[in-house]
Amino acid sequence: ELRALLRSADPADSLAPADPEGLAALLNQIQEDTMTEVETPAPGQERPESSRTRRPLTWVAAAAAAAIVGGVGYAAVNSQGDADSDVAGQGAPVTLALTVPDDVSGKCAVPSPEILSTFEVAFKGTVTGVEGAVATLEPIEMFAGDAVDEIAITNSFQGTPSLIGLVDFEVGKTYLVAASDGNVGVCGFSGEATPRLQALYDATFG
Repeated sequence: ELRALLRSADPADSLAPADPEGLAALLNQIQEDTMTEVETPAPGQERPESSRTRRPLTWVAAAAAAAIVGGVGYAAVNSQGDADSDVAGQGAPVTLALTVPDDVSGKCAVPSPEILSTFEVAFKGTVTGVEGAVATLEPIEMFAGDAVDEIAITNSFQGTPSLIGLVDFEVGKTYLVAASDGNVGVCGFSGEATPRLQALYDATFG
């Protein structure tokens, strides 16, 4: 995206590439001009005009050639960067970190579309791995929140998950999860993708 933005702001992006032969001729002319031996005047004589000062056009041509060479070099490096980017991909995966809170207290509200719609994040995903207290899910569909590559849910709840309406995450199973402020919603708002819970999400998000 950054490269695309830079290209859109490049005033020379629409210009045709420089003619290699013309560029070579221009550089040769500049080299011959700058390497011309300066004549040493005899005592009492003034230095020849052509030796005392360089014609302005020469320096303009030199600056233009330098700019052309710099542009060609940038294009070569940039194209190589694009190739490397294509090979390496777009970078590290974007992971959303969530936590099953350990301080769940009070009464649970009856799950409803009105309450579910207030959660900042809601998604359907499949568990791809469980390591200790952390379950990693691959999102199938994001109902609310930004798109991510994976979700890591840490279970900090010290007790039986079923007591707060959340089952244990198991590899290969699909779950519906809602969260706000980084905390997974419990009390029936998150859990395995059963027909009943799926119907709640369908009623909320369409």
